[in-house]
Amino acid sequence: MKEEKEHKWQFYVIFTIIGMQFYDSFSSELYSRLQSLYLTEYLVDGYGMTSDRAVACLNNSMLPCYLFIMLAPVFRALADRYGRRKLLIANVIGIGLGVGICAKAPSFIVFMLGNMILNFSDTLDVQNFYILEEIPKKRQGLMKGISIGGSMLAAVSISALRRYFVGTGTYGWRNLYTIAMAFGMVMLVWVLGMPESRAFQITRQEIDQSEKQKSHGQNLKKIWNRYGTLWFENKPDLVLILLFGVATAGVMFYNEPMLRFGGVKETDVEWILAIQAITSCIVMTAGGWFADWYGKRKAAFGLLVAAMVGAVVFIGMSGLIRVSGIVGFAFGCMTGGFWGAYYLLELNLLERMDVTWRGEGSAVLTYIYGVGNAIGILLCTALLQLLSLVWMKLILTLPVLVMGNLLLRRGKREGTIY
Repeated sequence: MKEEKEHKWQFYVIFTIIGMQFYDSFSSELYSRLQSLYLTEYLVDGYGMTSDRAVACLNNSMLPCYLFIMLAPVFRALADRYGRRKLLIANVIGIGLGVGICAKAPSFIVFMLGNMILNFSDTLDVQNFYILEEIPKKRQGLMKGISIGGSMLAAVSISALRRYFVGTGTYGWRNLYTIAMAFGMVMLVWVLGMPESRAFQITRQEIDQSEKQKSHGQNLKKIWNRYGTLWFENKPDLVLILLFGVATAGVMFYNEPMLRFGGVKETDVEWILAIQAITSCIVMTAGGWFADWYGKRKAAFGLLVAAMVGAVVFIGMSGLIRVSGIVGFAFGCMTGGFWGAYYLLELNLLERMDVTWRGEGSAVLTYIYGVGNAIGILLCTALLQLLSLVWMKLILTLPVLVMGNLLLRRGKREGTIY
């Protein structure tokens, strides 16, 4: 009876992790995949702007949104104080509120407000704590691979739903936000029945007792020792997180324009994007399975190699190869290998952090990645003034991935960060 109850609990957790990842990805992908539609309604038709001016207006409007989103890691750290379950519920409600505002927004300003709330909530990723604290260690890599691999299929579902609900018109884009809101309501009902992480419950009780017996000075000393240990014993991994942020611009920016400017037909571009999403799903799932058998670091190393090979083929030859299957497969290896390696490295670091400050440590990792991302965006802007799009992407991708593999071989493999 006890074993049967445990199996039901495991199913509940697994469904929650996969469902949250898909809900998160579907909602966040809407912003980039429907841009031309909502810009046409709000700015081109609404204010008579040209398409170029509308895009410039969107970029300028995103600045305050990015500043607000930078607060999300601080909010995620509250999981150490109030628990995973409460933050998970807040995560679902926040995304639902954001997509709901976007679906009904009467103006561009209100739409951007909804998008700001949506992006803030998207970055919380509370489901990662449940992977570490409720999934057996020998299955954590596979679980992470399945969840992030399955989320790549959200992009494919958006394309299919767009053809059905939007068709040849423009204003039907709101229907996709309504679908996301409806899915959020289902997820809210589901996570309301989600108990607190058992590992957090046990540790929270122990830490509450010990904190009462410590002086303020002892607590400050513990915080100082904690982050000193995090830095000095894990410098290669933390630098690697920074490099992942730098490489994001090269791996993720301007892929579709590069295909079109390289002479690839519109119908081929659609096939390439579909094959890319499926390949990414397979690569990340396989990487997670490999991680459970041979270790997260070895799996991350292999995924980064796949990303490098994929980047060479996709970026260097996308304008020459006319076979959409090859280009789409290489594209999927690049993105799937890149994100698969990043999430395994992040999982490896979070696993070595004590349960009582895992949320706080996750926030620190996010800020390190954010600094690297800002550096990558600045380098991307500067390089595009001097070089072609292809060379910019190669420079920001290959050297960083090579350095990443070298750092992976130096990083700490086991142990707990106290």
